[in-house]
Amino acid sequence: FWGLAERPCIATYHIGRWRKTRPSDGFCTKLQNYPNGNSNTFSASAPLWSGSYYHWEGLNGALVNGSTSVYGVASVNVSLTSNRGTVRVRTVDQCGNASAWNERQIGVPVITSATVNGGPPQYPNYVGNPAQVYVFTADTPQATSCSWSILNGNGSLYPSSFSCQVYAYDFAQVFAQVSNGCGLGDSFTFYISSSSGYLAYPNPANEELTVEFSDQVLAGQFLEEATLYDGSNVPVKNFNVTKAKEQKYFNGTKSVKFDVKDLIKGTYFLHIRIGQSTYKEQIFIK
Repeated sequence: FWGLAERPCIATYHIGRWRKTRPSDGFCTKLQNYPNGNSNTFSASAPLWSGSYYHWEGLNGALVNGSTSVYGVASVNVSLTSNRGTVRVRTVDQCGNASAWNERQIGVPVITSATVNGGPPQYPNYVGNPAQVYVFTADTPQATSCSWSILNGNGSLYPSSFSCQVYAYDFAQVFAQVSNGCGLGDSFTFYISSSSGYLAYPNPANEELTVEFSDQVLAGQFLEEATLYDGSNVPVKNFNVTKAKEQKYFNGTKSVKFDVKDLIKGTYFLHIRIGQSTYKEQIFIK
């Protein structure tokens, strides 16, 4: 890519050529080797005037010739002390005038944003089948592939590189992870629901009312309220969601049960709030 050409004692510079000599897959061999000092060569080329020199810097986990700053050489060995970093170079003339930095991000790729059917992800997203999900990555370090899988729930995936069609059978927790020659980069998790995510039964009820959620993850992470109200909008039965999450209640079940034997026969209203969505269902006690 283009890097560095200059004139003596002038602070404005044209951009010449800055290149990486090897390898060709986006500054990568194997990610696990970088902390052990494995390096790759980067070089810059520009018509330097007498007394001018290159200035290199390694930032955010990148080192140039084992340091964070190197002067006077056209090529440097760049290594990473973490999953990614920044390397940059400029020219400086004999008067101290410097060109703008020419900068590149190196290492494993970064996810910058994600969408569900063109909109922002929600927790969960209530959408019809199929849902079209995307992950977007930074230009550098460049991502070369994306893997897709269902962590929890049920559904089918039809991936196409950085996008995927998701058919959720009630609920699916979809995991996406980008990678390149350096290794595995950022990941993103989508929560896709094709229904309300719960079923209340029996209705009518006379002894016990069960609220069964489509998945333990859906209930454990996103349930905000489960309350039974009478006809005057007074709560008569409440499930303590905060306590349940603290005690990891949903690690062993995906149901909430209300004892309704002491309730007067009549019409009640069940309020279920999952994420940002609230559902109200008429319940009969006989």
